[in-house]
Amino acid sequence: MEGVGRRCMICKSIEGDGGIGTLHIDHSHKTGKIRGVLCRFCNNGIGNFKDEPELLRRSAEYLEDN
Repeated sequence: MEGVGRRCMICKSIEGDGGIGTLHIDHSHKTGKIRGVLCRFCNNGIGNFKDEPELLRRSAEYLEDN
């Protein structure tokens, strides 16, 4: 994963652009399994939603409806 083209798997930001900084290795807190690389914003977002897909789905619905 070295070199140009390293991107966040969610927002597709390129490492080092626009304050994204270094990408983080994302892992499941339940299993420890590595899922991919994320920028700090997406990594924090998932953490704030406690790795719960249902909370993220409801958040998306809320944003789409409002």
